[in-house]
Amino acid sequence: MNPRAARSRKKLGDALISILLEQGSESSPSITAVRKRAEVAHMTFYRHYSSVDELLTDALGTTILDLAQLLREQETIYDETVALFKFVQEHQDRFRVYVGLPETHPVREMFKEEVVKIVVERWEARGASTVPMDVLVNHLVESTYAFLRWYLGHINDHTPEEVADFYYELILKDAESRTLTLRTDKHLHPPGRRED
Repeated sequence: MNPRAARSRKKLGDALISILLEQGSESSPSITAVRKRAEVAHMTFYRHYSSVDELLTDALGTTILDLAQLLREQETIYDETVALFKFVQEHQDRFRVYVGLPETHPVREMFKEEVVKIVVERWEARGASTVPMDVLVNHLVESTYAFLRWYLGHINDHTPEEVADFYYELILKDAESRTLTLRTDKHLHPPGRRED
């Protein structure tokens, strides 16, 4: 994508996010409202998108795919967790819109699919676990979603490192000790500690 097109798409995405934060994630702003907020021409919008829903899917979907790539680049599970909460903090407006979407929205499904891919890449069911892998993955994904909702409400109360420690204690530690085991040489670290 050329830089001019990328700028236009970003302006449109940012405009839509700001409108949705003001009006609520379930509102349906018009194309005119979005393009006026973005200060782009009518044809510029249609050069990139056919609807506001398509713009929303692109704006949030791009954010989710960027996050997924960032998490895959981390050295350890602890680093992934800290990177997750730093990323959410830096892109909190988009995540606030995301968590406000109806459960059936296609972007919610896209996010879940990406998180499931990451979980399946990293974890497998423990041999002694009687819980099927799909149930384990769903539990971890849904717990993470609920934790993100909490984090967005307390985003300035704790550092991303502290929040990563909370997440480890509440979600990952139990999963790792009882039902899941890592597939790779990456491993969990006790709260607040990194591998030397």
